[in-house]
Formats: sequence, structure tokens, C-alpha cells
Amino acid sequence: MKKFIMTSPYQQPEKLKKSVYTAADNSRLQYNKPISFPLLAAINGYAEQGESIEVIVIRSAYENSIKNYESFKEELEGLCKEKGILLSAIKPIDVPYNDLLDTQLDIFSKLIEQTDNDDTIYCCMTYGTKAIPMVQMMALNYAYKIHKNVSIGCIVYGAVDFNTGNTSIYDITSLFYMNEIIDRLSKQKLSDPAAMIKQLLG
Repeated sequence: MKKFIMTSPYQQPEKLKKSVYTAADNSRLQYNKPISFPLLAAINGYAEQGESIEVIVIRSAYENSIKNYESFKEELEGLCKEKGILLSAIKPIDVPYNDLLDTQLDIFSKLIEQTDNDDTIYCCMTYGTKAIPMVQMMALNYAYKIHKNVSIGCIVYGAVDFNTGNTSIYDITSLFYMNEIIDRLSKQKLSDPAAMIKQLLG
């Protein structure tokens, strides 16, 4: 099943403006409607009419995160209705509002519980504390390496130019696969793995 993961933002809801995100490097992420949550651009680009999807949202015990989750649900349901996407489930992962290691490990544990064999996983790294995208990447690695026939469909990041107010959405999936390449090169005991990585990047 296609599964989409994001973190509910900590911003004050009234400051979470809707905008059209310009796809910087992946045309499938171009969604010409104002949205507050970049994950919606990924859902629009990768979920097909009549297809069932699950959406998993990391939600902190914090008023803004809870309110923004409700706003996300409304925008998500509108998109699914518009495109004829079947929303099998939207699953909040409830965690404390802090940056303690135990909280990060709790997020990781709850995320991997939501992954299964044959999943295609999409993930948004835009919102949350600085540690959460690291935990999300760890969970993606777990799903990819431990389960069978799991693929990482697209990892996205939404950015704002604070000088112009323009918003862009980036496809950063290659960073996940670069980590996988590093793992494989380390096992091959190459004399100059950095040169091989530079060649691949070239």
C-alpha cells in the first residue's frame, strides 16, 4: 500500500499560510492549488484515482500541532474527494511535546509499527523539530531493509523564501538512496569510496 508520512506543524495555525508550492526538481510535485502542507503535493502527484492510501501524522501533545492536524485532515479529505483517492486511514502518532531521546525513540517505534511488506512510502520532512526528520529517515531505512518489497516513493521538503514569500517543494529522495550507497560501499572495502561516490554524483 502507498503510505504517506508527515509531522503536524508547531506553528500557530493563523501563521500557517496556504500557498502554491513550485516544484523545484520533480514535476509530479506541482500542485497548482494553495496548500498549507507540502505532503498534499506528494499525494496529488503519486496517488491515483480509485487507489487506497494511508496517511500517518506525527502529532505532538501541543495545542498548535493538534489544531494543525485538524486543518490537515480537512485539506486531505478535500484532495481525496477531488481526485477520487480512497483514504483507507489517517493515523495520528501521538507523542509528547519535547525533544528528549525517549520521545524520538517513541516516534521511531510507532512509525515502524505502521510499515509492512510491499509498502511504497512517501514522506514529508518539512515540519517538526530538527530531530524528527532524522527519526523519519531511520524509520524509512528500517522499512526498506527489514520488510520485503518496500520502496521509497518520494521524500519531499517544502521551503519558504522569507524575502519574497515564495514557496518551493523539493524532491530529496536521492539523499535516502545515497545513504544506502554509502552502506554498500563500506561493505566492499574499496580503497577510495569517496571517488566512487563523486563518480556516481557526476
